[in-house]
Amino acid sequence: MATDVAVVIAYRDMGVIERARSFAFVHDWYRQLRWHVVVEGGDNDTSFGRASAINTAVARSGADIIVQTDPDQVVPLSRIREAVDLARQQPGLVLPYDRYLRLNQPFTTAVLAGAVNPFHLGVEHCEEYGPNGTGGVTVFSLATWIAVRGLDERFGLWGGDDSAFAYACDAMVAPTRRIPGDMVHLWHPTLPQAVVGSPGYLAQFSILAQYRDAAAIGPDAVRAIVEARRCTTPRSST
Repeated sequence: MATDVAVVIAYRDMGVIERARSFAFVHDWYRQLRWHVVVEGGDNDTSFGRASAINTAVARSGADIIVQTDPDQVVPLSRIREAVDLARQQPGLVLPYDRYLRLNQPFTTAVLAGAVNPFHLGVEHCEEYGPNGTGGVTVFSLATWIAVRGLDERFGLWGGDDSAFAYACDAMVAPTRRIPGDMVHLWHPTLPQAVVGSPGYLAQFSILAQYRDAAAIGPDAVRAIVEARRCTTPRSST
């Protein structure tokens, strides 16, 4: 029998100490919810990709409702519980924030040291910030994940897969629901794949462009991309 809720984290620190420290903080943050936490990746996984790691963690979890979080991002626990309730009520993606705050290095250090509450910070403490966003922390039912065949594993190490998943959920399941509030992203050195114009960035976002352009045409065009993917259709482990 499936458990009710699980938190899944795709994680690999790649030898970057700031990522390891952020992961420890995030892992402990969500463990306060007393739900099963499933981590997929690992320091020695040379084939790591976020999309495939998330898919594997979801399948391993055996949960009806999934809280997917990146290893460097947090949302207030009360808002996570609200998002879980929404995901229980009907299928589709739930995003428990409508603004992201990417903290700068000094304030990330302060948060990790326990010197400041991350949700007492604002844009003046950030390296970058902005409205909306489609990844980082997401909540969805197992039925939603199965309906869209999980995240697209053609994406590489990190980037674009979460937005593609949101396009697929919107087209094939239901419109995304969003809960107002901040999501806090802890600082770490920028990954090479996140540098605009780098080969990794161009490769990953060329796939995302397929979803974006299909969404502009209509739901059937997005569905065609999902159904044409060369990947195993996700299945419940129950």
